[in-house]
Amino acid sequence: KFQGRGIRYKDKLYTVHTASILSENGAPVNVFFLVDDTTLKKYMFEYKESRPSVGIVVIDNYQEIMQDAKESEKAQTIGQLETIIENYMAEGKCRRLDRDRFLIVAEERQLRRMIERRFDILDQVRQVSLSDNVPSTLSIGIGQGASSLQESEQMARQALEMALGRGGDQVAIK
Repeated sequence: KFQGRGIRYKDKLYTVHTASILSENGAPVNVFFLVDDTTLKKYMFEYKESRPSVGIVVIDNYQEIMQDAKESEKAQTIGQLETIIENYMAEGKCRRLDRDRFLIVAEERQLRRMIERRFDILDQVRQVSLSDNVPSTLSIGIGQGASSLQESEQMARQALEMALGRGGDQVAIK
């Protein structure tokens, strides 16, 4: 019976397999096999870290900005929001889908950093407000761990619906 267990020794990654057999005189003998699979494990790690996730970002109060603001405020506010979104996604890809929607694609490592920072983009966007002190807000839906980009996008749409259904100004990950 073989059982594998990963270990690290210096800069190498090994899988240790053990087997127990009986010798000719009936005494148990344990055999250990070390397989150097450093390269394989590094490729597997890189594969997992580079898996793409799709997100959809919506400016929640876009209509309010467009209706209540002066023309100069509209352009300035929307420009600030776009800059914040684009800068936040500097490591990933960000494309505008509609006047108030953006599509983002980020690798797993980037998404993990966003989660660790508790999606501080929401706080950055709240700092942008109109003259009547109405803060701007975003809702973000993210599809993570899907087998294809299309499936990830569908999951992102469902997550976005969930975030909007709970009042917006939040991130939902599916």
